[in-house]
Amino acid sequence: MTIVNRLGTFFIWLGAAAVMVFILSDVARAPIPVLLFAGLACLVLGFYLWRRDPPQPAQPSNRFRLLKKRAKPKEPSGQSRRRKDRDREAEPPPTTPNREK
Repeated sequence: MTIVNRLGTFFIWLGAAAVMVFILSDVARAPIPVLLFAGLACLVLGFYLWRRDPPQPAQPSNRFRLLKKRAKPKEPSGQSRRRKDRDREAEPPPTTPNREK
């Protein structure tokens, strides 16, 4: 985020606060129109500065890079290890030729 984006965000917040204070003063039956005009001017300036230089997409972080390297590769045949073990147990044991003692 550049300084222009941050400055625009600041003016947006400042303008929104001024408009809110104007609304509260209007509810109290003592409106202060300067707050409305200053708030709207700050909102317009803030949106202009904020949109003038849009934020760049975030760079991918290297967080958890060691864990990602250690990640186990997926089974190549598409079957899970549990299914392979179950299939292996279901097969009959290999036969061995009878040996004479």
